[in-house]
Amino acid sequence: MHELGRTVDVDGRVYLLREIPRLKEALNLNVELAAPSDFIPLPSGWEDRSPLIRKEGKLSFHHFDPVAQALSKIERGHEQTFTT
Repeated sequence: MHELGRTVDVDGRVYLLREIPRLKEALNLNVELAAPSDFIPLPSGWEDRSPLIRKEGKLSFHHFDPVAQALSKIERGHEQTFTT
């Protein structure tokens, strides 16, 4: 913990959340603050199927388990998921 009881994680997350609208516009992206676990129970072994993207110092960035992503998209049932 840092002084005043704040953590680096929370400070970083607040900064990133403020930047999302600008990034959505600049990159023409649809951004949702949701994870597969918001829609389905995560299948066992999901952590092992979350491939590493990159390490920066003590931080590791991973893709979320593609199996869990696919299952959560099916559960949500958005039309754009099923059409091309």
